[in-house]
Amino acid sequence: MTLRIIADRDVCEGHGMCEATSHEYFELDDTATVVVINENPPDSERSFVQAAVDACPVSALKLVEE
Repeated sequence: MTLRIIADRDVCEGHGMCEATSHEYFELDDTATVVVINENPPDSERSFVQAAVDACPVSALKLVEE
């Protein structure tokens, strides 16, 4: 199975908690909306990425297995 990060850019409010927690995978663009830098993190990074997903105050991020 492959991990995939899903970001709902319409829900994102630009708080930046994901970027602060995991800047290797998330950044905010010029409009302060989340951009996923690498949508397929390795399983070894699961807990690190999940912490960033959980830090989103508006639940704009998901980590799914495909």
